[in-house]
Amino acid sequence: MSHSEVVGLGGDEELALAVLATVRAVTRDDPPVRIVFEELPERHLGLGTGTAARMAAIAGAAHIAGQPLSVAEMARHCSRGGTSGIGVNAFAVGGVIFDGGHTVESEEPFFPSRYQTPKRVPPIITRLLLPPEWQVLLLYPKGEEIAGQGELEFFQRELPVPSQESLLALGYAYHGIAPAVQERDIRALGYALRQIHSVGFKRRELAQQPDDVRNLLSQLQAKKTVAAGMSSLGPLIFAITQKHDQASNDHVYASAVSAGTKVQLARPADSGHLIESLSDEEL
Repeated sequence: MSHSEVVGLGGDEELALAVLATVRAVTRDDPPVRIVFEELPERHLGLGTGTAARMAAIAGAAHIAGQPLSVAEMARHCSRGGTSGIGVNAFAVGGVIFDGGHTVESEEPFFPSRYQTPKRVPPIITRLLLPPEWQVLLLYPKGEEIAGQGELEFFQRELPVPSQESLLALGYAYHGIAPAVQERDIRALGYALRQIHSVGFKRRELAQQPDDVRNLLSQLQAKKTVAAGMSSLGPLIFAITQKHDQASNDHVYASAVSAGTKVQLARPADSGHLIESLSDEEL
């Protein structure tokens, strides 16, 4: 093999080319590496798949090339973390992350992460772990997959958010979501998530989705022991419940059935990425 290659991404040529370019920027094909994706979540749903794929590929390639990179260096090569640091920081350390964002001048425009290279990775201000008695359920309603040019136009149209709304959202995050996770209070978490979806950037993201998505979220949130929200621009919906709260879990599954969508049990990542070296026999 004289050149690096990327396989396992199916027909997603855009992502394959982006991953390959990222890898080559580090290794210069010396040595050439073969990146194989055995499994990959769907894209453009709010799962951060594109960021995770790029970061995983460059971390593995840098390890093979004997050129270990910091998280900030990987983020720069991947052109990620320019807006939100959650995807990059979650890859690095996992957990429930609250980052400090970027310092910008008032006249600077706002762009999605893929359209700007970060000067630095937003610092982690708070990192928590979900209580082990909680579980995360993912629902996939039919909605708008907003990415690329559509995402860029959304940012240009909706930003900046009025400062009062931004401050409210920060309050619900740091004085609502964070203490609810720390104190294992599922009702408080549900309340904070309901509030944060009613103001600021999150309200505007939710407004881009059709009634089916918004109605499913409202139905889930009607149960006070279900903490539900929409990830990023959606349409992915998440629901957090107590594992042994049968009534709440039944409510999530019944809501999914009524919306005609599937439910997937997710495994929260309590740590960041892991690099393992396997022998030829194990491969």
